Amino acid sequence: LSSTTTLSIAAGATSSTGTVTVTAVDNTTDAPDKEVTVTAAVSGDSGIAAPASVTLTIEDDEAAPGVTLAVADSAIAENGGTTTVTATLSHASSAATTITIQPVTGAFTVGTDATITIAAGETANAADSVTITTVNDAINNLDGPTVTVGGTAQNSHGVGTVTGARLALTGTLVLDRETGEAEPGVTLAVADSAIDENGGTTTVTATLSHASSAATTITVTAVDGAYTVGSDATIEIAAGETANTADTATITAVNDDVDNVVNRTATVSGTAQNSQGVGTVTGASLTLTDDEATPTATLALSPETIDEHDGTNPGKATVTATLNRASSEAVTLTVSAAAGTNAAAGDFSLSSTATLTIAAGATSSTGEVTVTAVDNTVDAPDKEVTVSAAVSGDSGVAAPASVTLTIEDDEAAPGVTLAVADSAIDESGGSTTVTATLSHASSETTTITVTAVDGAYTVGEDATIEIAAGETANAADTAGIAAVADAESTGDRTVTVTGTAQNSHGVGTVTGAELTLRDGGGVMGFALSGAVEDQEWTQGQAIMQLTLPAATGGDGAVSYALMPELPSGVSRDAAGREVSGTPDATQMETEYTWRATDGGGATADVTFTIEVLADAVRDEPPVPPVASSPPAPGLVPPAAVAVKVSIGDASIMEGDGRRVDAKFTVKLDQASAAPVTVGFATRDDTATAGADYAQRAGTVTFAPGETQRTIAVPVLPDTTVEANEEFVVALVEQEGAAVLERAMARGTIGDNDVA
Repeated sequence: LSSTTTLSIAAGATSSTGTVTVTAVDNTTDAPDKEVTVTAAVSGDSGIAAPASVTLTIEDDEAAPGVTLAVADSAIAENGGTTTVTATLSHASSAATTITIQPVTGAFTVGTDATITIAAGETANAADSVTITTVNDAINNLDGPTVTVGGTAQNSHGVGTVTGARLALTGTLVLDRETGEAEPGVTLAVADSAIDENGGTTTVTATLSHASSAATTITVTAVDGAYTVGSDATIEIAAGETANTADTATITAVNDDVDNVVNRTATVSGTAQNSQGVGTVTGASLTLTDDEATPTATLALSPETIDEHDGTNPGKATVTATLNRASSEAVTLTVSAAAGTNAAAGDFSLSSTATLTIAAGATSSTGEVTVTAVDNTVDAPDKEVTVSAAVSGDSGVAAPASVTLTIEDDEAAPGVTLAVADSAIDESGGSTTVTATLSHASSETTTITVTAVDGAYTVGEDATIEIAAGETANAADTAGIAAVADAESTGDRTVTVTGTAQNSHGVGTVTGAELTLRDGGGVMGFALSGAVEDQEWTQGQAIMQLTLPAATGGDGAVSYALMPELPSGVSRDAAGREVSGTPDATQMETEYTWRATDGGGATADVTFTIEVLADAVRDEPPVPPVASSPPAPGLVPPAAVAVKVSIGDASIMEGDGRRVDAKFTVKLDQASAAPVTVGFATRDDTATAGADYAQRAGTVTFAPGETQRTIAVPVLPDTTVEANEEFVVALVEQEGAAVLERAMARGTIGDNDVA
């Protein structure tokens, strides 16, 4: 109101003079128009009453205030991130203003405190805010969406526009890049978990862990030696999708030509990309089913034939092994060597290292295994060694076939040298023995036959000398020779004692021995009148009287000597030339010398052998004879039908360095009241008399009432590896009331020698 507030109406006048004013005061608060009541009081004597009041209207000149929203954080994670919203008025209002924050679907939600109240006359309320929470969209948005946090506002006087995104950054919320949604991972899968390694195929699909806002390309990569990828190597997954069942990649297995004991597995993998970024690619496991057969192992020798050579430079062969295809497992072969044809364990040696290894994926062995020949001085056929191997490990490979190593013998056929016990003998009845020596041993028994020289010497029945395999001599085996006197006195003569030699492998030259025949002056020389046949007696049986030859010629009285002593039970008479008796013990074949010595000291010798055999018929003691008259019940009287005689076969293993007997049972089909006698004799089949068995001949007598007897045939030991051999025992010349029912039996000699 103006400082002058008085108006005057002069007397007689109707209008006032003076100026009184009411002036509006400006502000920044939006408010309704205002009214001012103007009144006046009357003074003076006019008696005029106070006038009626009048109203002055002051119109408001502020627009309705606008609202600006702000967020405490300009960017938050889309996956549950929160922030607070505040509000500011562009200018105060005369009325309290309420702002309600509104959620945005798929972007954020608003808590229960969705309103902000600003008091009348205020432009803000720092103590009042609204909390909003982001909503995850499960899409990887590389540059996260920008949303406007908006709302409504009201008061009793009116509110202007609510400004959100239109106001700089302070009015917007930006969802943080990948803070809420990680880059999607890729998982690959195969249609078939196992395919045949030889060209098998399958398809590959891809799945994202969650969708991306950009299209994703997955490229399946090949694995060398496992599988290849076709031209359709890529899989496309559209934006917002997690898979594309219509798009696959085809892979084809690669055959490795290896026997995989356990099927191979490969991881099918690849790479992935899009404009927003992709996480890890997780591959798929694929089994490649093996189609190769188990490999076959083969042994080899280099060289396959070696020499015995000598001790300083022996022959040697190297053993190797190969597979026809590789295995996924290592193969270990343990090599062994065994004596084969003509070989013995001492003819070769295996190296101390006997193991060969074929590594997984390889086909040839490593390691060194050798077989070395052992030299000897025995002439023998080439030897064979069997080389084998045992397989160990998880490969399933079977043991390889054995291979044969040949060791060539380096000894020549042995030569034979003959020697005589006496370098000089009298030509008239003189005798000596011949021995043989090999230059080196042979693997076979060698037989030397001393040959006679007409007009010089004769050879006895024991003309052969046997030298066993592996030996160079046989001191126990000699050949006897006797000088042949000539009819004239021609002086001493020198002859060469020679012979022939053979074995199954070959013999070299026979070198004879020089023998001097001392001249005896023709037919009047001092000599024995004849030779003596070799004697074979039987223990317990009286021998036929043997008359030893007398001496002829000579000077003065003649004396005789027999060396060595005769077998027990046999003796010479007082004159010294008659031999008789019953040997009571067996004796091996022994050489005897019958020597005559004249008064002048000249000697004349003959040699012969004596062998005493065990009783060929020895079994249970014979049954005492039955009285001849009358015949006992069950006996066939002499005039009755003849009894039948038969002989059974026999088998025996040869002895270990000793003689054993093959026993043949001879039977009568019934007892006889009279004695029955049958003769017997042995003969060769595949067995040889003198080498494999002792030749026998004799008789078997059955006493009355006796029905069974036994014939024993000595079997000789040897060290030769050979097949079983046979000889025959035949019954002959029966006497008494008997007929031969089975007259021949076979004796089988089993070999017990080991190669």
